[in-house]
Amino acid sequence: MSKFFRLCSCELTKIMKKKSTKVMLILLILSLFASAGMAVLTKKMYSITDDIYSSIDYKSSIKSEIESLKTEMSEENLDEASKNSIQAQIDAFQLAIDNDVNIYTTYWKTELITNDITNLKRNIYNYKAMGQEDLAMKEQTTVDKLIELLKNDDFNRIY
Repeated sequence: MSKFFRLCSCELTKIMKKKSTKVMLILLILSLFASAGMAVLTKKMYSITDDIYSSIDYKSSIKSEIESLKTEMSEENLDEASKNSIQAQIDAFQLAIDNDVNIYTTYWKTELITNDITNLKRNIYNYKAMGQEDLAMKEQTTVDKLIELLKNDDFNRIY
């Protein structure tokens, strides 16, 4: 067994004498520090963004977006799918206002409203337009469960 360790030691010494090995080790260490720095920088950027958006009156901003979407929806050249998508966004924004959720920050409630509930609402409106009420009811049940979790502030039971 001691011959094995001696052999490994000799081979390691040979490898470490090469310049390319030293360069690669230096690059590896530098990349570790760079990735750690990027992680800290990204965290600070999100923190600054959240601070900026939490200081504005998000409810009035959301209300103005709702009005803009209503104006857009009243255009005559929109197809049914586009109107359904806009109506789903309006519903999501109104849900955010009703539950005091700032949609301009990174928070699980924001993701729940802007992604999951909006997509499900869009599906509901599309299913109803296609006459598939049973699928719309299933999606509505899921939306109701998600809204209940949102109101109860129950992050652990979402997924």
